[in-house]
Amino acid sequence: MKNVYKLIVLLSVFLGFFSCSGKEDENETLEPSNPGIENGNNGLKHAEGGESIHYKDLEKFLPSDVEGYEKEDPEGNSLNMAGLLVESASAEYTNPNGNYIRVSILDYNAAPSVYKTETAMWGKGITIDSDDEYAKSFSLNNELNGWESFQKINKKANVVVGVANRLLISVEANNQLDAEKSKDILALVNFRSIMMAINS
Repeated sequence: MKNVYKLIVLLSVFLGFFSCSGKEDENETLEPSNPGIENGNNGLKHAEGGESIHYKDLEKFLPSDVEGYEKEDPEGNSLNMAGLLVESASAEYTNPNGNYIRVSILDYNAAPSVYKTETAMWGKGITIDSDDEYAKSFSLNNELNGWESFQKINKKANVVVGVANRLLISVEANNQLDAEKSKDILALVNFRSIMMAINS
C-alpha cells in the first residue's frame, strides 16, 4: 500500500511538472487564483526558489499520534529531476480494524510552478458531486485554503491544504462517512513548527 502511494505521489509530481513545462513564462505572469493560498498566510513568506525543507525535518511536523490509531514509522524522500526538487514525508496510522489514515507533507519550494498547477482549481469555486464522489474547496480554521474529496462507494476521504505557496499537506482516510474527520486530523499537524521552519 505504501509503495503504491509513493508511486502515486511521484507520478503526480511528474505530471504536474510536464503539464507546466513549456509554460513557465506564462505561469510566472499569472495572477494568483486564490489570494488565501498564494498570499503568505499566517505570516509565512512566499516561495522564492531555493531549498526545500529536508524530508527528515518534514517528518517532525507529522502528528505524533491520532486517537484510536497506531503510528507507523514515517517515510520520506527527495525527488530531484533536472533541478526540480521536491521533498516529501508521510506517516500511516492504523487501527485494529484494519483502517488507516495517511498524512503527507510535500515541499515544492524549489518548484513553485508545480505547486501552482496542483492548486490551480482551488480558487475557482468548483464543486463536484455525483453518485460516486464529491469534491470541493474548503478553508481550515478560516486560515488555510484547500480541497476535499470523498469517494462515496469506497468511503475514502482526502483533504489537502496549501501553505505559503510551497507546501501541500494532505490527509487520506478510509472507512469514513465524509471528509470531516480528515479535516480534524489535518489540524493535528504541527503548523506552528512549520511556520518557524519556513521563516527561519
